[in-house]
Amino acid sequence: MRDAAMSEPEQTMTPLTSASMQSQTRRMPRLGRDRNRRIGIWFALLLLLPSPSTAWTVSSVPIAFSVLPEHVQSWEAAAALIGSDHLPPARVDIHLGHQPGARWFVAAPLGRDLVPPLASSGPILSLNVANLDLVELAYVASDGRLASPRLRTGDTLALGQRDVIGATLAFRLDPDLVSDHALLLRVLTIGQLSLVPRLTDAASFQLAQARSLLTGGMLAALAWLFALLMLFAGVATGDRRFLAFVMLSVPFGVTGLASIGQLAYFLPSVPAWITGRVSSALGYLVTAALIFSFYLIVRPPPSPWGLRRFWFTVAWFALLLSPIGLTDLHPSIAWLNNSAQLAFIAFVLIYGPLQWRGTSALGRIALAYLLATCATGIAVVARTWFPGLASLAVAYFWPINLVMQSLMLIAVLTVSGRLLAEVPEQTRRLEGARQARLRLAALARKFSGLLKVVSHEIRNPASSVRFVATNLRRGVLSPEDAAADLIRISNQLSDIVRGIQRQRDAFTDGTAADYTYDLHEKVAQVQGALAGRIDPARLDLEVRAESGAVTHLVDASRLVLVLTNLLDNAFKYGGRGRVRMSLSSTPERLELEVVDQGQGIAPSDAERIFDQFWRDPRHGHIPGWGLGLWASRSAVESLGGSMEYFPRSPQGAGFRVLVTRLRGADSRALA
Repeated sequence: MRDAAMSEPEQTMTPLTSASMQSQTRRMPRLGRDRNRRIGIWFALLLLLPSPSTAWTVSSVPIAFSVLPEHVQSWEAAAALIGSDHLPPARVDIHLGHQPGARWFVAAPLGRDLVPPLASSGPILSLNVANLDLVELAYVASDGRLASPRLRTGDTLALGQRDVIGATLAFRLDPDLVSDHALLLRVLTIGQLSLVPRLTDAASFQLAQARSLLTGGMLAALAWLFALLMLFAGVATGDRRFLAFVMLSVPFGVTGLASIGQLAYFLPSVPAWITGRVSSALGYLVTAALIFSFYLIVRPPPSPWGLRRFWFTVAWFALLLSPIGLTDLHPSIAWLNNSAQLAFIAFVLIYGPLQWRGTSALGRIALAYLLATCATGIAVVARTWFPGLASLAVAYFWPINLVMQSLMLIAVLTVSGRLLAEVPEQTRRLEGARQARLRLAALARKFSGLLKVVSHEIRNPASSVRFVATNLRRGVLSPEDAAADLIRISNQLSDIVRGIQRQRDAFTDGTAADYTYDLHEKVAQVQGALAGRIDPARLDLEVRAESGAVTHLVDASRLVLVLTNLLDNAFKYGGRGRVRMSLSSTPERLELEVVDQGQGIAPSDAERIFDQFWRDPRHGHIPGWGLGLWASRSAVESLGGSMEYFPRSPQGAGFRVLVTRLRGADSRALA
């Protein structure tokens, strides 16, 4: 923080060392995240400012409506009841539950004593509604005559003044009629009818509409932007369930719920019952998507099958019965719909927090949003049994929902920078883990091959030991003969151990440089080590090198390893034919070629002969480890050379080794 507050002269005097540049580089992502966090907080504060349309000020006052009886089925019958003694008491907050048909509401004339702002600017009747398809208005004179044609919601307002994002329907009232004419409303609902009417002046209504359009439109746009942002994060991290939640709930829910109740605005010529059924179907799809998103984001509990099956049953029960619009199938199942919604909300609020610890950072944002939405939805669902919640549910559910979406956006803007910054590192870790798994799998295969080879090689000496012990116990062998056999077996095991030890040089790095030794002596040493395993009479040997201790390009230990393995293989697998070895060594170049007259290598196996523990299936009866060729090529390649196989015509196998001097190699001497 002190560096950030440093004055400009002090900053210019700070030396640009490597450490300071790295510190500035590390600080840049953090400053970017701080900027995103500040933008998110200020934007959220803008959204959370109280809306003038919800405050009971001089420019927004409640207006009471009486609910006409259900048997009223026409405008004329409704108008005839105005002024009679049969009207029920007027209410400012109305909740009627599920209404399969149209209902009529009436308000007494407002009179001449309106609040001055309302009277001077022309009052607007705003209706905070829930589950409404269509609202129509008519003015009724004191004698019961309809004073003007019926108006649909929004007919008196320009399209730009209509609230197509929020949940407010409105009429601009005629100032010449509203003072001495009653207001008659016809309401067509798609479910449970709730109505909270307010009388608002034009300025406050326009401000509220502007705020609603701003907040709703920006929320919808940011929801889609958030979905695209999380799309890349979900793909990069492989969190498919969170990706599905984002695509299902956030953009679909925001835009879907904002447009379902506005079909009558955009389709005024379509009959209301058609728009109602379409709205019901869309409502079912949207809420089903929200429920299914919860089903995707929250893991099933790691429990016995019975409890897991209960979890699936609850999830699908809620998916099928909870969405709004289901009650349009038949009014009698309204109680089942509400019960299923409450059961699902209770299940989410109880089970969701239990999954918090086991959920990813992305999943926690989604889970918190779902929990908050379900908590605020209790009043909406429970208003059937508690009518007093109707006003709270209808008037404040949408603002509360905006609050929750704003908080989620703050979380996204705060976390998204960190998550996206971690994506490359997570990708590298995933790739590293994948490579590690591949290496472990290859190592496991090699270890399995090693066990197979070891068991094959040790089986004969172990069987011999058991055979000698059995014969010694039975008296068939004398102690002297048994000792001789055990010495022979011990020598076999020693040969096996020395064969493994010879391969270790293949794992060390080397350099083609200057090494001093007698090449002819090393060749004789190899022949002596292989005595009894090769037939000198069948060996055609050609060594082109100066006698005595002279300079060579390859160190003696690697040369002995390669010569031993190639000669041993040639006589072991070359049958009874002759073996030719040609060796040429100078201070600049080493060439080696070994050719036998055996069966050779099948063309399909030519690429596998240098693999660890690989052996030709045709030679399974011949003892061997399958390591000689691999170790020889590894030793040659560690010097920068090459070793290749070539078939010999008409039959046989040939191996060619070539090592040349590396430019700039160091000189060294080995006796």
